[in-house]
Amino acid sequence: MTRAAASAASSVAARALASVFGAALLLGGCSSMERAFGGGSASSPVSSKPPSLGFMSSTARPDFNQDVSSQFNPDAPEDPLVYLREAAEEATRARQPLAAATHWSSITRAQPENMEATYQLGRHLRLLGRNEEAERALRAGLRAAPRDPRFAQELGKTLAADGRPEEAVTVLEQALAQGQDGPDLRSALGAAYDYAGRHAEARPHHDRAVALAPHDAAVLNNAGLSQAMGGDLPGAEKTLRAALGAPEADARVRQNLALVLSLQGDSAGAERLLRRDLARADADRTLAFYRSLVDQPDAWGAIRRSN
Repeated sequence: MTRAAASAASSVAARALASVFGAALLLGGCSSMERAFGGGSASSPVSSKPPSLGFMSSTARPDFNQDVSSQFNPDAPEDPLVYLREAAEEATRARQPLAAATHWSSITRAQPENMEATYQLGRHLRLLGRNEEAERALRAGLRAAPRDPRFAQELGKTLAADGRPEEAVTVLEQALAQGQDGPDLRSALGAAYDYAGRHAEARPHHDRAVALAPHDAAVLNNAGLSQAMGGDLPGAEKTLRAALGAPEADARVRQNLALVLSLQGDSAGAERLLRRDLARADADRTLAFYRSLVDQPDAWGAIRRSN
């Protein structure tokens, strides 16, 4: 690839990925937009929903395609709240967001002071793409437990998912100013800045997150996407390769790396990664889509139309 072509690809990558953040769900979930960047089935129609473009959550990396059935437990306790708690925890472990949200909602109605249930309800509503309901639950939790960092982090993700990245930045910056810190918060804040198109401000938060959790696949994935959005494709490739070697790396990391490789002209490398997770026809369509981005004057328009 010539230097001019590499520069053009880098510019296209920045535009394409930067624009994705305006609509894609922040840090993982199962809305239609999240399925577009890897939360959906490997056999989904990737020609209409390319599966790469998005952040991950280092506290919740859901794969909502696992067919785990809840079974009646004949030894369930007599106390219905105890049973509900067990059912909610099982649904959470099984990555069944609808069942989990239903059970956690029942618990919050019976025990509105239960902050764990409130948090889990808000988180699973976000994962379901029910952002307005998630925001109400998380704001209630934040008022009741302002020092619990989970509420600010989830609220920030929800606001970004709802197309309000500047509000997400405000919430997460306030949490940071209150002394809350950690790789999850930093990665979420960096991603929120990226959603808002403020990539220079995102960079130090991603760097801090990586320093705090250098082997966390989600933290590295988010940092790599931020680099790609800023036009640093070689740096993004290096970071995403590190993410791929980290524990809990999944298909989303491979597909993000495939996009970066494709935008640098390495179609063969991108193809190898895509074929690990996608059926042949889906991989072919996705690879063709990635290749088309290099020559697109409006790469985001192409991504948006495909979604």
